[in-house]
Amino acid sequence: MNATSFSQNGEDIEILNHCNKIGPHATILSIGENDGITLSNSYLSILKGYKAVLVEPDPSSFEKMRKLHEENKNVLCLNWAIYPTDDRNYAGEVLFYRSGTLLGNGDQSLVSTMVLSEVEKWKKSGVEFTTIKVPALHVYSVILGSRYDVISIDVEGVDLEILTEINLAESGTSMVCIETNSITEREKIAIEY
Repeated sequence: MNATSFSQNGEDIEILNHCNKIGPHATILSIGENDGITLSNSYLSILKGYKAVLVEPDPSSFEKMRKLHEENKNVLCLNWAIYPTDDRNYAGEVLFYRSGTLLGNGDQSLVSTMVLSEVEKWKKSGVEFTTIKVPALHVYSVILGSRYDVISIDVEGVDLEILTEINLAESGTSMVCIETNSITEREKIAIEY
């Protein structure tokens, strides 16, 4: 990984390169942004002046992210879970499994999820969880009337479901960065998109 990268596998460098090709008006939507820096796919592009809408359901991580970007007029921070449902008008609360530290450096909520099977998987690695309710919306509420050149989705277990709810042509999206947890998910993405 390049020393300037903040993301897990250099995804942020690819996103920055894509934004550079689009030009100064490029906009990123990052769903599951955590604290705005730790393993962020968007922070590098934000540092270079690109616009971003950052979505994070965990209240503590959201507050860190909000403080980080409070002086940046190019960044909008939203404290919501994006909930995959057939109801495009969904707005409510969901049960959220908030993870403790993963990297051992004071991080929090990096593998938080709405999916119990994800909790069980991470518990085997020693990650602890607490349960809270968080406000939630359908992704359509965030996409409606907005243009996003890049969409990054990292939401532990419902990434593909959220992606399938997005009309990429309507949102003007030319790059998607999505976390996958298995070869089967990667095969589904390759087939569907």
